[in-house]
Amino acid sequence: MENQYQNQNQNQNFYSGKNLSTVSIGDWIVTFILMAIPLVNFIMLFVWAFGSNTPQSKANWAKATLGDWIVTFILMAIPLVNFIMLFVWAFGSNTPQSKANWAKATLILYVVAIVLLILFAIIFAGSMAAIFGGLGNLF
Repeated sequence: MENQYQNQNQNQNFYSGKNLSTVSIGDWIVTFILMAIPLVNFIMLFVWAFGSNTPQSKANWAKATLGDWIVTFILMAIPLVNFIMLFVWAFGSNTPQSKANWAKATLILYVVAIVLLILFAIIFAGSMAAIFGGLGNLF
């Protein structure tokens, strides 16, 4: 009985931490940028996974479990399913807030990548047209 009370008291202390905010969309975007830098990504994974300076809270830790994230990353590896699931997680009502913010940040970065891809394709097409258009005058 006393052990059960201690466990319940520990859980209350765990959930009553001062940092009850979830991971924001901006935090996720910074995380993605850091993960794109070689060697920094590897170091940051260990810092985030094993660092004890980050206070755990009910809002950003307890709702999205490790199993949830493993399933998330497996689903993200399946083409087309990943894109559909990002919308489900980003705008679904049953998704934990930190996971919803992660999905929104991922969608924002997808949009930025697509815009940059289109921009580079237009520049490349214009360059090729100028090069091959200029070569036509030589013959």
